Amino acid sequence: MKKIILSTFIFFNLFLGCTNPKNKKNTLDFSIDTKPASLFIEIMNLTMNNQIDKLLDVKIDSLLNQPVYTELTNNISLITKNKKYIGNDAYKYAFKNLNNENFIMSGDINNYWKEWWKKTDKKKLLHFINEVKSNKTDIIKQSTKYINTYLPSKIDTSQHIDVVLCFDGNRGCFTENNMLVMDLLDINNNMNSFIKTFSHELHHIYYRKWLNKQIKFKNKNKNQKILIDYQKKLILEGIAQQINFDDSLVYTNDIKELYFNKELINELANDWFNHFRKINKSKQPDKYYKELINKIWGNQAIDKLNRYYKGNKMDDALESRPTVFYYIGFHLYYDVYKNGGKEKLDYVISQPKDLLIYYNKLRKDNDFIPIIPKDIIKIWNKSFE
Repeated sequence: MKKIILSTFIFFNLFLGCTNPKNKKNTLDFSIDTKPASLFIEIMNLTMNNQIDKLLDVKIDSLLNQPVYTELTNNISLITKNKKYIGNDAYKYAFKNLNNENFIMSGDINNYWKEWWKKTDKKKLLHFINEVKSNKTDIIKQSTKYINTYLPSKIDTSQHIDVVLCFDGNRGCFTENNMLVMDLLDINNNMNSFIKTFSHELHHIYYRKWLNKQIKFKNKNKNQKILIDYQKKLILEGIAQQINFDDSLVYTNDIKELYFNKELINELANDWFNHFRKINKSKQPDKYYKELINKIWGNQAIDKLNRYYKGNKMDDALESRPTVFYYIGFHLYYDVYKNGGKEKLDYVISQPKDLLIYYNKLRKDNDFIPIIPKDIIKIWNKSFE
């Protein structure tokens, strides 16, 4: 197993050094806003030192006036002994009473903030934020290289993307229209790791918009539309992980061992086949899919993690718990490249309809995903017809 992990690491280092000449014209247009992250640090410094004054009020108002907080404060609530606060009011109350009162807040993020602040090296954190500010040009250049390696040659990347760095702990990294929010609460202050995770997330925006144009939504019934959503998750996470799978701070050796556990991948592949078949035939696809997603990310993933994880950092491993979308998606594209080279990988990225057909054509006996059944390929192809 250790030999497999080492060869995987070398494989991705070599691959990430390559760029596709056809993609060189894809100049990505995005900006990086560090202000919300900087303001959060300033607020935490004031409130955790009990400096509850007008300066804190000004900083809080400035933070919550940032456009990203329209999304971050949505559906957030806070309950005290006497009152309930929602949205911006919940954040205001939390910041002003963080260090001197117990209250209940959505996702327990108030206690998460305090624990994070206690264990964080403030000097290193501020240095990292300043490093991002001063190296924006290099970050954009390097990220563009990574992303272009995994984009179709004929893709419109002219849309401007607003990248916002923040500290929150409730939603993680997410996208909203043309805004990418990078939650840095669990940041490791490593620039290389940041750029690759950032590139992974940014790839979703560019590729998702392109992919939606390839899929034929018209005249699809509920079952087919839900299958498309499932399918898109496999595709998007499968490709984007190729960008940062060699990042040992995110994909530790213990996590890589999960990705290359044949029994686990075979189990997840059979889960995928069963999910596709059940969604396809379900009389209540909306209800079934909602319950299924909760299971995929919840009990099923935790159960698999408990059974297969051999490391000693279970809490850290939770974020990388085994799910169909990440693990099977990764192997679909990883194996195409491993067995067919960059030309075949470029082809299935540009022709997503043919991904499963090419996977079966290129598959080797020692690959972990079993031969993909004909009925699964038929369901897959239906999305593009």
